[in-house]
Amino acid sequence: MKTNRISAFVAGFLILWAGAAPALGANKEMVQLQTQVQQLQEQMTAMQQSFNERMGVMNNLVEKDTDAVNKVAAAITALQTTLAKEQGDSGGKLDQVSGQIQALNDTMDEIKVRLAKVTKQLEDMQSAQQSLAAQQASQKAAADQAAQAPPPDVLYNNALRDYNGGKNDLASQEFSDYIKFYPNTDLAGNAYF
Repeated sequence: MKTNRISAFVAGFLILWAGAAPALGANKEMVQLQTQVQQLQEQMTAMQQSFNERMGVMNNLVEKDTDAVNKVAAAITALQTTLAKEQGDSGGKLDQVSGQIQALNDTMDEIKVRLAKVTKQLEDMQSAQQSLAAQQASQKAAADQAAQAPPPDVLYNNALRDYNGGKNDLASQEFSDYIKFYPNTDLAGNAYF
């Protein structure tokens, strides 16, 4: 459900961005960001599908183990009833039934251990899925922030125009934005100045 919301948000964002793109002109970096966002969506969808398949397999194993535990419990109950009826019989039969009950108890203990392992695997898979989803969300947020920044030449020219027009506060903010979004460009030194 969360994946669908994220996908819908990204799709809405891309539609809005695509509508504004002709006004700003095609930008190679924006196209790359769109491609990366699309790849992240596809990876997230594939991961969700894989997770759902694994959860189905794990649920099936848990159901089988639960059925086995129920059968063992029923068998133990039946043996206890039989034991109560045959207490008057010879000691040999009593020892045999006791051995069977002990064997069933051992089997039940093994099943409990297996059930605990399956539960642990389910919890590990869920935590891994949540961790991956958080990592993808942070990558998407970084891509969204970079996508919101205007092209470097437009941002720098606006700041320079405002500086020359005497709008120092606005120019200072625009130069700061230029440094924030494009710290490794040739004009970054001028923006610092």
